[in-house]
Amino acid sequence: MQTANHSHSYSQEDQTPKEIAVTLILGVLIGLLVFLFFKSLQWIEIQHLILNERLIPYHLIGLPVVIVLLSELKKRTLYFPSKISEVTKPNLELVHHWSPGMMAFHFIGNTVSHFVGASVGREGTAVMMSAGLIRLLKLSWNFWGPVAMTVGFSAVAGEAWVSIFFMNELFNTHWKQKLYGFIGSFSAVLLLKTLNAPHLFSPIVIESNFSFFQKLIFVIALGATSGYLMRCHKWLYFYLTNYFSKSGMWVKVFVACLLAAFLAVPGLRKFQSLGLLQIDNLVSLSPHLSDVIIKLFVTLISVSLGFWGGEFIPLVFAGVHFGYVVSNVFQFDLMLGMLLSAYLFFAGATRMKWTAIVLTLSIVGWGWWFWVFLLVSTSVGFSGPTSIYKTNH
Repeated sequence: MQTANHSHSYSQEDQTPKEIAVTLILGVLIGLLVFLFFKSLQWIEIQHLILNERLIPYHLIGLPVVIVLLSELKKRTLYFPSKISEVTKPNLELVHHWSPGMMAFHFIGNTVSHFVGASVGREGTAVMMSAGLIRLLKLSWNFWGPVAMTVGFSAVAGEAWVSIFFMNELFNTHWKQKLYGFIGSFSAVLLLKTLNAPHLFSPIVIESNFSFFQKLIFVIALGATSGYLMRCHKWLYFYLTNYFSKSGMWVKVFVACLLAAFLAVPGLRKFQSLGLLQIDNLVSLSPHLSDVIIKLFVTLISVSLGFWGGEFIPLVFAGVHFGYVVSNVFQFDLMLGMLLSAYLFFAGATRMKWTAIVLTLSIVGWGWWFWVFLLVSTSVGFSGPTSIYKTNH
């Protein structure tokens, strides 16, 4: 009996080097995939600058065409999920039915959605492509699925440490999976830094002379208002997603045509796709509350209609703008207000409090830990119990 147990223990320990090798390979592959994905989106942003200068931005005509193509692709292939909420259930039983081409489908589907102007994110696609990689390599889903998806999110966020909190808040995993998630994320982020992939934000040191009570009032007001806004956003998200899922194709095409006409208006063209170029130039921003509402509205329609991609970057776009508006009302430091609220809408929409806290501290500095914790906790508390990253039952 002792010999058998010893043999079993040895065989279990012997898997660790192989698992670490798989983890590093996944990190490199996902890092390269995200890098190519970023390059594609950068090219699309440049094309939008050119196309939106024309009297008629003809690329928007593709909105109704793409929604039809994406729907037909889902119908004519083996099943594969298109939202993060569809892969967060424990012990999925239908993974072996997913199309092996899922990774490529998401890459193409999301980049085409961005090109025609749909306001969708990029984190959802990175996570789904990483999930597709597990299917393509025929690895064990229950063990490697959460690891790969965590690496995909961390690579997009550009922070390896966020992997620990992302996995802990979204999946019920073993400590070894958490460790491999961090190792894979570290290798993916390191590769992206080596390739000079652009970060969403660079850390900024901001000295604030505001008193304790000024900060407290600002943080509570910003957290509560953003939380309530995300509560409404999620209610509409689930309502519209359910509505369009039951609607015929002609309804979707009609709404896509209306969306194209809306985004063709010169003053509204900036709300197409990601809006990364605007986020990159925070110093020149001078937004109004209407910018926040319009971006959230366009994103709601795009995602619920069926365009592939998450909401991470659009929510960051809206969050930064909202931080400016609230800071202006309270006469608070505008740059600090924008950075503090950058991931606030993401926190309220997903209820991933610790993930949002780590991401925010990575740009404002760990000296703000108390205020960031209070801010994000308030926003999550007021945002309601639902999450766009989990099925709504």
